[in-house]
Amino acid sequence: MKFYVMDRSGHSTLEFTPAQKAEADATFKALIGEGRTAATRQAGVHDYNVIRDPAQVQDETLFVPRLKGG
Repeated sequence: MKFYVMDRSGHSTLEFTPAQKAEADATFKALIGEGRTAATRQAGVHDYNVIRDPAQVQDETLFVPRLKGG
């Protein structure tokens, strides 16, 4: 599975194997704890679904930082 973590300069890609599920879950929780929104999809599908639980992670997950404005 791949995590795409968006930031000001673009994005970082984190890849996890099925054996690294615990590490992926911990990373998911840390990124959500920073205030990011997670959206996931199966490979080859165009639509993302917003999720809040690491058990719902599919092939690709996009983490978007909270929007700030004023």
